Amino acid sequence: MTTIREAFAIAMQHHHANRFEQAFQIYQQILKVDPQNVEALHAIGVLAFQAGDPQFAIDYLRQAISISPDNADYRSNLGLVLSNAGQLDEAIQEYQCAIRLRPDLAEAYNNLGNALKDQGCFSDAIEAYDRAIELKSDFADAHNNRAVSQQKMGAWLASTKSILRALAIEPSYVEAHYNLAISMHRLGHGSAAEDSFRNTIELRPQYAEAHNGLGLVLLDSGRVAEAITAFQQAITIRPDYADAYINLGSVCQLRNQPSAAIGYMQQALALRPNSVGIKIALAHQQQLACQWIGIDALTEQIIQSADKESSFKEQIPPFWFLCLTIPTTAEQQLRCARQWVKQKYFGSKPLTEHSRHTIVRPQKLKIGYLSCDFTTHATSWLVAELFEAHDRERFEIFGYSYGPSDHSPLRQRIENGFDHFRDIMLHSHPDSAALIVKDKIDILVDLKGYTDRSRPEILEQRPAPIHVNYLGFPGTMGADFIDYIIVDDFVVPAKEQSFFSERLIHLPGCYQVNDGKPREIGVTPTRKACGLPDDAFVFCSFNNSYKITPVIMDGWMRILTEVPESVLWLLDSSREACDNLRREVEMRGVSPSRLVFAPRQALHDHLARHQLADLFLDTFPCNAHTTASDAIRMELPIVTLAGDTFASRVAGSILHCVGLPELVTYSMTDYEAMAIRLAQQPTELAAIRQRLSDNLPGSSLFDGRIFARRIEQAFETMWESHRTGEST
Repeated sequence: MTTIREAFAIAMQHHHANRFEQAFQIYQQILKVDPQNVEALHAIGVLAFQAGDPQFAIDYLRQAISISPDNADYRSNLGLVLSNAGQLDEAIQEYQCAIRLRPDLAEAYNNLGNALKDQGCFSDAIEAYDRAIELKSDFADAHNNRAVSQQKMGAWLASTKSILRALAIEPSYVEAHYNLAISMHRLGHGSAAEDSFRNTIELRPQYAEAHNGLGLVLLDSGRVAEAITAFQQAITIRPDYADAYINLGSVCQLRNQPSAAIGYMQQALALRPNSVGIKIALAHQQQLACQWIGIDALTEQIIQSADKESSFKEQIPPFWFLCLTIPTTAEQQLRCARQWVKQKYFGSKPLTEHSRHTIVRPQKLKIGYLSCDFTTHATSWLVAELFEAHDRERFEIFGYSYGPSDHSPLRQRIENGFDHFRDIMLHSHPDSAALIVKDKIDILVDLKGYTDRSRPEILEQRPAPIHVNYLGFPGTMGADFIDYIIVDDFVVPAKEQSFFSERLIHLPGCYQVNDGKPREIGVTPTRKACGLPDDAFVFCSFNNSYKITPVIMDGWMRILTEVPESVLWLLDSSREACDNLRREVEMRGVSPSRLVFAPRQALHDHLARHQLADLFLDTFPCNAHTTASDAIRMELPIVTLAGDTFASRVAGSILHCVGLPELVTYSMTDYEAMAIRLAQQPTELAAIRQRLSDNLPGSSLFDGRIFARRIEQAFETMWESHRTGEST
């Protein structure tokens, strides 16, 4: 006759061999004979958890604990089941009880750390993992879990060390290889990240997240075709993997395939219909393609979510948010930026402490400019003269470039404009920050903000005592590692300070710097060569397609209707965008033939063709920025609509600076009326064009040396505030 002890041993053999049904039957038979058999109750609880029935597991484990309340293993296992069931508070109580009963139970400390991590208590979690490691130094899981919490806190270097310890203990630890890849990617070590993702995939070929991560690394290095293959492999493994669809959509955007990008975003949204992040990605793709079916409703959902703090748990790119078709408020933009920072940047410990109060101004303040656009790019056309014009008696100028060189004359001019030019494209974020520290930069000016390919991770580590947000991003960064934003009285009035995490620094005139040196201008083509009627009034708007909204298109078509002998000249962004715009025009009762599209050209040729247009019509809620200054440079008047946010007031700032404030309107009705009147009153338009021509030589808009003196005064103000310890 089999004893209970012998039956239990047989059941355990089945259990360890994953023959759960046989084990369960024997455990149940034992309990029929001995209902208080605590080992069988505990074993059934563990088995139920392994079989995917957490509530059944909790019931049996609680019964076991009611009989043997001082069994630390039972408490720890109940905590594990509760954690997996999402009952974190109860789980933590059980782990803590287990630890009180057995202070040497390393597994309980590790599991406690996991529960604390899941609650977002990362520092407390790390303390628990540290205790587990003290008790069991070769505890690979604890080292790896510790690394994950460190990643959550933005301690990327520390997380790397923890992962390497885990891998030294267990070289084939798949999750550790994956986490190492994440840290390497976040630190900017692209090659090492790729190696780690490939190691992960070699160990576990069906690891969808690793294929997706590999795709992101490949995309960063410009290997687009390989990145597509990696994203597609992730989807093959996990057809419901929304992130991989989003990444494929981003690739299609880079390849100027907006319809395909929209399709992928729609697939992602079908998988996660409540995702605000996917909605904003889809809206952005639709804006690029001018495919507006349902876009206002989609945009409205996104904006409504901005008023609910809980909706901002996802990463919503602030730049996309401020460019939605329906205007967002400055308050909503601040909330979006702060949530972005909260999720992506965790307050890494500064590389160095920057002392205050006793600082004596150095003979030369060291100013660093940080960007990836020191190439033939709009930013470089704006800032080239500024770097050259800085007062070398008072300032030493450094450039930090993390973008590839195009070896153009403009790139060479930019490099020559700095006293010191540092190419940090292949440097990791910490290494880049360390170089800035080594250079002893006093004021670091970020020219990118949250625009494409930016690296705020460098500024997050506080490599300079003063950080400045300037030019590239027309809004707040919502980050405590950025001290100032450079604006002017029109784009951001002082009363708007509460909507910016940075301290506002107002420049006289226009905040936007421009190159005052004579610009190469191509030969002006004929209207016929550009597809324009010789005798038509030519309205133009050379803004990017994502800035054209249904509302602004409604206004443009009303203008064309009131000015029958007129055409609208737009930039050719893509075949899909042009086709969609023609369809939208026809839906509004206007012949698509009245739209003319200008193919993209080299800047000198593009500037030359401005002379064929009669009036520039601005977009809203995101104005023309560099595009506006290009038009003004070519003496082409702009009618703009100013809103309440930075991005919607840039063209207005430029017009004020050149003495044409009457071209700034504040309602759609006034915007349309102004455009119609100028088209119908050639004498008035001619007078405005003459005033513009007369005002430009004396305007500060295209005088880089005047601008240099103004921004230098701003730098002096920042330094004095830092020196005296004045709150920023």
